[in-house]
Amino acid sequence: MNFKIAEISAAIGQVQTCMMSQHTLVAQFYDERLKPCNQLQTPDVTKPRIWHSYCVVVKDLQKSRSEMGERGVVANAALTDWRTTPAETPFADWAYKNLLSLPIFPRMSTAESKAVIEALLTTV
Repeated sequence: MNFKIAEISAAIGQVQTCMMSQHTLVAQFYDERLKPCNQLQTPDVTKPRIWHSYCVVVKDLQKSRSEMGERGVVANAALTDWRTTPAETPFADWAYKNLLSLPIFPRMSTAESKAVIEALLTTV
């Protein structure tokens, strides 16, 4: 067996690793600015993880999404409502109603991150 990877696969892996570290920087930027807000619950950024999303707990998900949208920021519910009855999955029901997923992507500028934070903080 040949356990070597093709050069193109290695190159793709390097780019993806770089993007993961950029996600981490955006997550840390969000955390520094959102952690002091008592109306939000933020994730623990001290534990190593891959930041494909940055979710915060909000009191009124629909209001937050709507008001952020009015400011040009698209934030989504963190989960899709796939349940048949909420009683079957109480935590999923809670998460669907309360978790807001903030935009996070590679090459996200500081200005874009600040716009997300400003839009979110005006909704709480």
